[in-house]
Amino acid sequence: MKPIFHTFDTFICVHSSEVDYLLEFAVQSWRQNFRPKAKLHLITNDRTPVEEFVDRVRLRDVASVSTDGDWLSTQEMELPGWYKQQLVKLRAYKICQTENFCNLGADTVLLQPIGADDLLSDGYPITYYTGRPKKVLDRHYRYEMFRCLSVARVLRTVPFRTLRYVDFITDLFTFNRDDLIALDERMHRIHGPDCYYKLLKDYGKVVQNQKKFGEWTLYTTFVLDVLVRQPVVRDMSQGFLRQIYSQAALDNYDFDSTVVHLVSKNLKQDMVRQRLTDRLALSARRAAQSHEEVGV
Repeated sequence: MKPIFHTFDTFICVHSSEVDYLLEFAVQSWRQNFRPKAKLHLITNDRTPVEEFVDRVRLRDVASVSTDGDWLSTQEMELPGWYKQQLVKLRAYKICQTENFCNLGADTVLLQPIGADDLLSDGYPITYYTGRPKKVLDRHYRYEMFRCLSVARVLRTVPFRTLRYVDFITDLFTFNRDDLIALDERMHRIHGPDCYYKLLKDYGKVVQNQKKFGEWTLYTTFVLDVLVRQPVVRDMSQGFLRQIYSQAALDNYDFDSTVVHLVSKNLKQDMVRQRLTDRLALSARRAAQSHEEVGV
């Protein structure tokens, strides 16, 4: 029997303000290191700068550009950008065509090759989470625990399994098409038409309300505690993905993870550019060497 070769559509939600050097590195790394690639979809609030970016980096052969309004209702378009991007991700089954597909952050770079076995086990998405912090009362961990409990109430379930892991925030996330459709159907069945707008309209731009909802946590809670699936679960902090929240964190980072999410907007740009350029060049050399060895 021939092995099954999985391909993945990838989509990036990119605000017009994010059309910068990090987006260029993200796309370059996707081209170079995302091995099971299919199509790339860019969804934005402003088509013009993204269309210009696609032309500049010569993406026309693999990329499509659409706007938030192509996927959201008129009422949902009234929500703050924070929520619109989350809802676009939850509508990704309408955008992407493959059985499973990946969300890649506009400020997230693949430093090493990513294969199907990094994303799937037996054809189903691996669930990545961030391991428990050493401090019992870690502020971020408590924040994510509150989010788990909140979205579980939205789904009308008890998050027994979700609370084993808590933190699913990652800017390389794999969705399963059928499960994402089933989640949408459950939300409409429980909360009625335009359920997301009804749920989020009162949250507004209040920072404290942001922990009440999260697209990745909602999806994962649905998978683990509503569908009761048994996916492979991996701790992404064990070398797979590193999140950089400050310059101090960047100074102590060796760019040795498979993926890096450059969260802070206050990093030294020249330093980031040089380190990413060097790391992607090293990755390319290693890939070329590997191909030569296989040829021999």
